[in-house]
Amino acid sequence: MLSLRKLENLLADKNFIIKTLFTASGTLIYVEIFNINNADLFLLYIPSKFEIAIEEEQENTYKVKNLDINEDEMANILRNYDVVSNIDVRENYDEIELEGEKKLEEFEDNLRNNYNHQIFLKELHTQDNENLKDIFCQLARFKFCVKNLKYKLSIIYKNYLCSMKDDSMECYIIKHYPKMDEKKMYITINLETFYANIDNISNDIITIKSNIHRILNKNHIKHTEILNKILDQRLVLSLYSDNIYKKKEEYNLYILEFEKILTKIKSAERLNIEKTLKIKERYANTNSLHTDIERSHQLDGCSKEFDKINKAKEEVIRNIIDLRTKQEDLTLKIDKILFDNSILLNLIIKNFSELSRMV
Repeated sequence: MLSLRKLENLLADKNFIIKTLFTASGTLIYVEIFNINNADLFLLYIPSKFEIAIEEEQENTYKVKNLDINEDEMANILRNYDVVSNIDVRENYDEIELEGEKKLEEFEDNLRNNYNHQIFLKELHTQDNENLKDIFCQLARFKFCVKNLKYKLSIIYKNYLCSMKDDSMECYIIKHYPKMDEKKMYITINLETFYANIDNISNDIITIKSNIHRILNKNHIKHTEILNKILDQRLVLSLYSDNIYKKKEEYNLYILEFEKILTKIKSAERLNIEKTLKIKERYANTNSLHTDIERSHQLDGCSKEFDKINKAKEEVIRNIIDLRTKQEDLTLKIDKILFDNSILLNLIIKNFSELSRMV
């Protein structure tokens, strides 16, 4: 039987650390995991057939409650996705051409082809109703990117965890979870996939995330092009798009620099470990007061060096996490704004067209 201790040991062997546990009815369902190898986070989903009991006093543990989703009410939401595609995740999406007399519904269908996935969503009766609907709609579009993969996506916002499954999506409210206004996107892996791909998890997550960001960036550009056509203010909107792109590139450059520093720190850490082992080997067969003092002095120097390395590593990791969070929050917010505006501004043009026929 799998236990939390066994799971912790398995993760530790691959430089993974449990950061947060999410439970329902005393059973573990999601684990937020920190990857020491690249200072990133991902979610591990525990299917119900793997029961891992968790004690209530376990540190960094939060209870979650499933938010009920009624599929019969999902068609009431404006962004209702109903297109299925066989386009590969790496393939460019077709460019959208606007027509002056195109209906809003037809325009929405074409715009949704950029993400190409079916989803239904209900009206959620919570204080954060609109934000949760936006997250569900984003996951509906993003689901296409990973539909052929066993890795999925989740978004944590405030005290909500929204996660895609193979044929559906779920949303949980997290009790007593610290509320953060920034959205955080996670790659989600179920336990069976994790076991099967444990040696490739780090590289897989990097590949998936980079592809998702690349796809979103392409769609952000396409949404901006649509807005340019609608508003006929290409220079102004292109400037915004360029500034946004530059901002995201700044984050990328900072992250790359900190990753280089992290690599150097890990190299220094290995050298200090080797130095410590050599000192212990050198004095292994000696037994005198003088050699004991000398050995202790040298080991103390290594210990102080470890302290310096750990402090530097912690600082670098904090910076990487902060930059990635800001980058993902910016990307998700821009995606929402540009997608919504493309639909709404087309409706404005239609209204003006109708008005012109009346006068």
